[in-house]
Amino acid sequence: MITLAGEVEIGLGDGTIHRFGPGHVNLAEDLTGQGHTTRVVGDQPRVTAVIPLA
Repeated sequence: MITLAGEVEIGLGDGTIHRFGPGHVNLAEDLTGQGHTTRVVGDQPRVTAVIPLA
């Protein structure tokens, strides 16, 4: 997932919170477990490009 615009906070199951902005690339490998929370921060909408991998 590539953040093109806006900022997001992602909260992980271990209690940590990570903030990502434009240009940040995330590889979501762990698709099982406790899950996560996602919250757009700031006044600009978040726009992303998602590239599914085999």
